[in-house]
Amino acid sequence: MSQENRYRVDDILQALKAGLGPYVLQKFEKRHRKNYLKQIENWLYDPDGPRLQLLNDDDAKEKVDAPGWLKLMAYNWKDVFQEKGKRKEEQPELNYAYELLNTRNLWGHQKHFTNDDVLRAADTATRLLEAIGAKEEAEVTRKIVQKYGHRIYGAAPVAADAQESSSQANEARRIINKNRISISLRKEEIWADFSGEDLSEWDLTEQELSRANLTGANLSKAVLYRGKLIGANLSEADLLEADLREADLSVANLANAILRKTNLSDANLTLADLRDADLTSANLTNANLYNANLTKAVLERANLSNANLADANLSKASLSHTNLCDTCLINANLMEADLANAFFYTTSDEFFCNVDWDNADLRGADLSFVKVDRASLNGANLSGANLTNAELGRVSLEGADLTRAVLTDANLGYKDNEIDELNLNGANLSGANLTNTRLIGSLKGADLTGAVLTGADLGGKYDECVVDLSEANLTEANLADADLAGALLIGANLSHANLAGANLTKANLINADLINADLTKANLSGANLGYGANLTGANLMEANLTDANLTNANLTDAKFRFSTKLPDGTFWTTDTDMTQFTG
Repeated sequence: MSQENRYRVDDILQALKAGLGPYVLQKFEKRHRKNYLKQIENWLYDPDGPRLQLLNDDDAKEKVDAPGWLKLMAYNWKDVFQEKGKRKEEQPELNYAYELLNTRNLWGHQKHFTNDDVLRAADTATRLLEAIGAKEEAEVTRKIVQKYGHRIYGAAPVAADAQESSSQANEARRIINKNRISISLRKEEIWADFSGEDLSEWDLTEQELSRANLTGANLSKAVLYRGKLIGANLSEADLLEADLREADLSVANLANAILRKTNLSDANLTLADLRDADLTSANLTNANLYNANLTKAVLERANLSNANLADANLSKASLSHTNLCDTCLINANLMEADLANAFFYTTSDEFFCNVDWDNADLRGADLSFVKVDRASLNGANLSGANLTNAELGRVSLEGADLTRAVLTDANLGYKDNEIDELNLNGANLSGANLTNTRLIGSLKGADLTGAVLTGADLGGKYDECVVDLSEANLTEANLADADLAGALLIGANLSHANLAGANLTKANLINADLINADLTKANLSGANLGYGANLTGANLMEANLTDANLTNANLTDAKFRFSTKLPDGTFWTTDTDMTQFTG
């Protein structure tokens, strides 16, 4: 019987291959026009196999198998298949595709298929094929549904919609053996209804509860290890301290559910709805939360190490003190999320790509050694955050708060040593530690009051790139030995700043405020200090001003020494008339 069931699953997959091919090709051609076959080749690229080459539609229908078409649907849903104005719950095809991908994976790994498994796969395939208009192929899978319905129930099953709406669909037979409870459904039923039931501390290990109604159920401390809860409705359910290790909760509804201290390690939560769910101190290590909706969810002190949150929506979620070590956040939405004191660390160069962190709260977060690329942190609060040795390339931090943040040895505006300028316009870096930091980008109007930039490289080593600090506030900032060659400091406030030993070669300091700044041994050769630069009380002892422009600069009470080199190449003396340079 098991071998026959495997044959029937193969029949289902062949029907899917035939029915999905024309539909997916049509959608891809509409979206990508002449380039659609190349797009399909790229999406199905396997680094361990031969390169797929598709000559035309007929060639694609022949070469691409059922899982290939299903992957193309699942992974390109938003871009290619989702109908404008429709939410994903209004188009169940995506859910069907994911479920059938899982069936194919189990089939490929020689998993034992029961009659129920075949019936479910055939029913889902029929629904998907009917939804895309593949009537001929849907008829093939429908016959399998009818055959296995006879085999399991002893009579032809009524239509699925009729079964789901049947008044008997809420009844279930429960076989109780001590603390272990096995649930089986009556012949007339397909999905179980346990809404509001008290199932606390029940042992439901490996139970089939897919699409079951568990709304408001009490499952606190229940054991659902390896449970099948695909598409189950667990909204407002109490799962406090429940064991959901390796459970399949893909497409499940967990909105407003209580999951405090719940063990969800290795669980599949793909496309799950976790809006407003309470996951405080939950264990989500290795969990798959791809494209899950965690809007306003509470994940404080949760463990998300090695979890997959790619394309997940975490906007306004609370993740303070959360462990996000080696968590995949590609394309995740963390807008306005609370990540205060969260811990980030990753060995991957890609896990933080295209993440939206706008207005997120990252106060005190540990982002040391992370690599963030093509991300948006506009308006984010990173005050007191640890970004030691972090690498931020193609990142926008406009208006971000980095007060007292630690950025020691960080690379800002670089990715793998390639230059990708950073946007820090208007950012607050007051009191931040940027010792030895490498920074390329724009800091127009940024506040660096009291910041430490000792030994920082601000673009001076790259002739084609400069850091823009125009109108930035660097009052009392420590820029000793910093490399600011070619930097734009137009209108910047550097009053009382420490620039001792700094490299300001060819820097533009027009209208800059350098009152009482320490420029001892600074290199200002070729710098533009004209047109209103204020150097009142500045310390220029041993500074190099060769070829510097001092036209209209204010040098009142500026301090010079015999070793100060002047714009004409001579050294300062007590007889030097500086008006010859200021005009």
